[in-house]
Amino acid sequence: MTEEAIEACLRLRIDPKSLRLKTFEDFKEPGVNQTVQQVRYNHYTDKRRCKSFWDNLKKTIIGNLMALEEAFKSKLAQMAPQSSTTFYTLNPAQSPLL
Repeated sequence: MTEEAIEACLRLRIDPKSLRLKTFEDFKEPGVNQTVQQVRYNHYTDKRRCKSFWDNLKKTIIGNLMALEEAFKSKLAQMAPQSSTTFYTLNPAQSPLL
């Protein structure tokens, strides 16, 4: 990780070590057998995959909503070019999903 990335993490109060992907060996501890190590590693990878899936799904849904909004605005503008209709826009920064 670069110095700039580390500084950005610290500004955002993110532990840079938390961004490093863990390996199977990272779950090895004295007194812990390989079965427990495997269960811990599997749990870690499943949790990362699940979080990634939901993050991507949220981005896709918001992107689709914004595209629909633009299409709707365009269609309304074609139907009534002289209309003084007020449009409400979707602001991703105000979305409760992000």
